[in-house]
Amino acid sequence: MDTSRASRYFVKRRKSCTKVEELVAYRTFPKLELVCDCANHLILCAFATIGPMVDLISFRRLLFGTLRRVSVDTLLADAGYDTESNHRFARDGCHVRSVIPPLLGRPTDKLPSTPHRRLMKRYRDHRYGQRWQAETVMSMIKRNLGSFVAARSDRRRSVEVMLKVLTHNLMLIVGLLAWVFYRAISDPFFLHSAFRARRGLNRSTCFQPVF
Repeated sequence: MDTSRASRYFVKRRKSCTKVEELVAYRTFPKLELVCDCANHLILCAFATIGPMVDLISFRRLLFGTLRRVSVDTLLADAGYDTESNHRFARDGCHVRSVIPPLLGRPTDKLPSTPHRRLMKRYRDHRYGQRWQAETVMSMIKRNLGSFVAARSDRRRSVEVMLKVLTHNLMLIVGLLAWVFYRAISDPFFLHSAFRARRGLNRSTCFQPVF
């Protein structure tokens, strides 16, 4: 998230076109890490932190926070979470199938030495294409609620970011309830058929930090 209305692209272009000292700088910034449901774009777990920071250390608390609320079958994660320990924690510790591209480290044609990362290198899971639903969630938050925060302190910025998460979920829930209400009026058997169809779907979640 930006801390002013001036975008990073604007700051970069202005700095390259003038010799005047640039007053807008990004030493730190609010960072939102979230887990979302690929089926309906609801945010299942989120933490507001201060960036820049590495993503690897947040994997476990994000997965723990998600499993406290819902059951997860498959987890689609960004390459920033790529470590063998994260795979073992998800698969062996939480019984969740983790799909993370093995892109951490220097580019090479050799297979990774650890078993789970080697498996990710050999076989590409077709469901990983749904991870881009996380990008959709980020775009929805920034377009509907703004890509910047107005607070000045780090604590207040974190609170404002989490309010954006809460508002995003409420907007989705209200829209879904309105759609179900008007659809149920026109089709009395809609609720029964929709419930049976929903039971046949496998839940997949994906997470990605928002800057």
